[in-house]
This record gives sequence, C-alpha cells and structure tokens, in this order.
Amino acid sequence: MSILSESLKTLMGSSRLLPMPQAQSPEEGQRLLAGDKLANGIRNDKVAWNLASRLYRLEGFRKSEVAAYLQKNNDFSRAVAEEYLSFFQFGGQSLDRALRGFLQALVLSGETQERERILFQFSRRFHHCNPGAFPSVDSVHTLTCAIMLLNTDLHGQNIGKSMSCQEFITNLNGLRDGGNFPKELLKALYWSIRSEKLEWAVDEVDAARPEKARPSPAAGKMSNPFLQLAQDPMVPTYKQGILARKMHQDADGKKTPWGKRGWKMFHTLLRGMVLYFLKGEDHCPEGESLVGQMVDEPVGVHHSLATPATHYTKKPHVFQLRTADWRLYLFQAPTAKEMSSWIARINLAAATHSAPPFPA
Repeated sequence: MSILSESLKTLMGSSRLLPMPQAQSPEEGQRLLAGDKLANGIRNDKVAWNLASRLYRLEGFRKSEVAAYLQKNNDFSRAVAEEYLSFFQFGGQSLDRALRGFLQALVLSGETQERERILFQFSRRFHHCNPGAFPSVDSVHTLTCAIMLLNTDLHGQNIGKSMSCQEFITNLNGLRDGGNFPKELLKALYWSIRSEKLEWAVDEVDAARPEKARPSPAAGKMSNPFLQLAQDPMVPTYKQGILARKMHQDADGKKTPWGKRGWKMFHTLLRGMVLYFLKGEDHCPEGESLVGQMVDEPVGVHHSLATPATHYTKKPHVFQLRTADWRLYLFQAPTAKEMSSWIARINLAAATHSAPPFPA
C-alpha cells in the first residue's frame, strides 16, 4: 500500500487554522484541497490537520461519521487519516490494548478495502509508537487482522468448534515477514481476546437506546449470497490465477470420502468474500459478471483462515483454507511467492468481511 510521503504545505500566512464547515463531506474536503492547489500552487496541511483534529475530538461529528473521512483512496483522505492517527499515543501498549482503544474511537464501517486502509493506518501508527516491538508495519498489520479474525471466531455466530490457542499460533507461522511471531506474544493475545471480546464503538444516541430498540445485526449465516455477489460489479476482486484444489474435510470436520478427494485445476478468483472457480485460463476483468463462468461450487471465506499446509508434504506450495463450517480445502499454487500472496489476500478479505456488524 502506498503511503503519503510528502507533507502538505500551508497556504496561510497567519497561524490561524482554516475553519471547516459543520456539514462538510469527504468529497467537499477533497474539492477544497484541489481548489487550494489550483489557486496557490502548493498543498495545505492545515486543512487535513484541522479536520483530523475535529474528527478525533468529535467536534461536529459522530463516531459513525469518522471513518468516511479516513478510508478513501486519495491523497486528501490519506493525509487526514495520517493526521488523525497522530493523535493516538500507543507507546508502551500491547497491540490488543491499542486496538481496543482505537475501536472505541470510531465506527469502523465501509467496504472491505476502505476498512483495510484504516487498519493499515492504525498499524503504521502503532509501529511508529513502538518501533522495537515488531520488525515492520506489515507484521503489525498481519497480526491486527489476525486478532480481529480471532475475535470473530471466538465470539461470533460460528458453527463448529472455536480456534484453540495452538491453532492460532500455528496459523501465523511464517507470517512475521517470513519468520514467526514469539509464541508468548501470541498466547497473551489469544487469551486476552478469549477472555474479553473486542467491543465496537457506537454513537451516544445509539448507546442511550434500549438494546432491543437498536438495529439488529445481520445474521451470521446468509442464505447462499454467492450468486448475487457474482453479478455485483461493485464487489472488489482481490486476486485471481490458476490453483489446484483438493477437498480434505467436509462440514464439521468430517473427512471427505475418498472418491471426492482428488485434485482439480481451476482458474480461481477471489472476489469480495468468495472464491470462485471458473472455466478457462483467461483473466477475468474487474466487475465482470461471473454468471455462466463458474464450473464448481464457490467457497465463502467469511470467518475463514488460510495458512501454509505444513503437514502436507506430497506437493510443494500447498496452503489450506479452513472455512466457518469447518470444511478444509487444500490449494496448490505454482510458486511459493504465489502461495504467500494467496494466503495474505484471502486472510485480508476474511478479516475485513468477518468483522461483526457495526452500527451505521
């Protein structure tokens, strides 16, 4: 992910901050920045800082409105997100404690990619405040997503047994920039989340309402949404390519019958929270409907986890996918690099889509 590397230059000769209208939208803020650039030929960091300050202090904004200003894929939104996170002081805190505090400050809403941008900015700030705790921002981001996924697995509406501490540790093998996270760290994180689930921020007006009067969360299991998603051009595509697939365990962990366990080759596409298996080897354009192209049942990655299949030694570059209903798939990628890429992209989609419903 690209990070905003240069600071925005101030336009004003005085030290007074530019006032931001109460009802200004993220789009209006972007137009304001563009207007400053056209009129003055330089960029204005005061606009981003002032907005970020008001978002942090909730001056004229509700918690449910904050994320919209931090998650867009443009320079202004990234500048605001960077300034917003600078108000958080995570120094000396454990990752789970910092994440708990951050999730109380705003409602983490939006599309998958939008949530991911905010979580990356959180990871970047945590790494800045604790430079010796992790080797890179990516390692913090990986563990942050793993914590959110663990929270859903332990406290969500899943079918089957919950993830054990040892499984949590094993699932993260090799994901600390190619190495392993310290076991004691992972044990501490696991038991922290198991004993106390992550709590999501709500607006004060929602918190004051009786629980029965609040909007009810979406059901944990959807009635086969995959065909609708296959036709939705707005669902993002995370990755596609050729994978071999083997069904290893059926629902609830029952071993797949011998006759159904063979390897099959597919052009595989990860769109939104679903893996689709398509005919042919042609690249599928972004937003194209998949209806008529599927040759096998799609697999949802909602509440799922992909990890290297270290126990499987018959083929190289094999990873496994454990789904919410406890099915287990094996996938073989053409290279070790592709295997790591598939694992990362599947877990990203799973972690961001699998977060419990947030107040809107």
